[in-house]
Amino acid sequence: MKNKLFDNYKKKKITLETLPAVIHLESVRGCPFDCAMCNVGNTKSVDVSMSLLKKLEPYYHGLEVLSIHGLGEPLLSNHMDYFVENSHKHKFVIHMNTTGELLSKKKATLLAKAYGLSIRFSIHSGREETYKKIIGGSLKNVASKIKYLVDISKDKNHDLWFSYIVMKENIDEIEDFLKLANYCGIKSVRFMRLNPTLDIVKGVEKRDFNLKYFEQFNKEVIDKFITNVPRYNELASQLNIKIEYGTMNQFEKHGLNSVGDFINRGTNKIFKKRILPIIPEKGTCIVPWIGQLTVTIEGDVKVCVKSSYDIGNLYEKSLEEIWNSKKMKELRSAFHQGRFHKLCGYCKGLDINNFPNNAFVESRKDTNILL
Repeated sequence: MKNKLFDNYKKKKITLETLPAVIHLESVRGCPFDCAMCNVGNTKSVDVSMSLLKKLEPYYHGLEVLSIHGLGEPLLSNHMDYFVENSHKHKFVIHMNTTGELLSKKKATLLAKAYGLSIRFSIHSGREETYKKIIGGSLKNVASKIKYLVDISKDKNHDLWFSYIVMKENIDEIEDFLKLANYCGIKSVRFMRLNPTLDIVKGVEKRDFNLKYFEQFNKEVIDKFITNVPRYNELASQLNIKIEYGTMNQFEKHGLNSVGDFINRGTNKIFKKRILPIIPEKGTCIVPWIGQLTVTIEGDVKVCVKSSYDIGNLYEKSLEEIWNSKKMKELRSAFHQGRFHKLCGYCKGLDINNFPNNAFVESRKDTNILL
């Protein structure tokens, strides 16, 4: 299966016989927490229906990764036993983004039993006071919960890591953050840019903290981060922690594009497409061949997690029909010609190293793909 997936990508086939290896499912919509940069906090949670899960179930056998987060907190899911059971049955990795606030010994014990587990914990601070401002919880408490999960997962090949959105409020805590990761037993961290949502551009006031985009994320913050990268690398090396610089590693080549990103978010929400840049850039992406389809709780299927571009609905069409629909073929054709589709906006594409686990490493070596 893996070799076929990569063969499709290498040859840039337009119609595929293989199905997507990565699916992002909105398992829960809504979240009781109130993180400063999130616009779905303080909302009632709704679980994905079992009827929709049954429509996806026939495609689990070919999956490498089933991501179960969306516009909500995945640890609220009432279907976690179901996901863990199918992870074992079909040998796929369960992936999620979470603050970890709802992690308990019972949930940690269940998750640790999964065939494969990949969790990105949203920490975004290195000190208790700042964590309280940004997330609204207790850094000490969440760290102890994560440490417990890491400890009971040591004999497994689970991928547990920390995420850090860089901003003025936390730029001076990165070394504390790395030490916290070490305390928890986390061996991989990723640094990300602050996203310019409409609310954040206007300013979000929570817990005596004003999260305003151009005050919290600007050239001064970026320059300070870049200047201190050698220090971060040195400390991470001492702690045996791998740093991935994610979207904090794009500025020299692509610039900030903050205004363009903001405009695209608006057009993406209203018209289901992005309008910038006017002339699509050259490049490629593995997603149209390997998959990163996003399935909402209504059954709507989107191209990927970064685009709200609809390509079908599972209550109306099968996944096979959607995967080889006219819209997907148009997307593959654009990349076949060496250019990004308009719907991609400023996204620079996804390569094999961006996937949330190492499921494809062996196949990449076997097929000699250099991305």
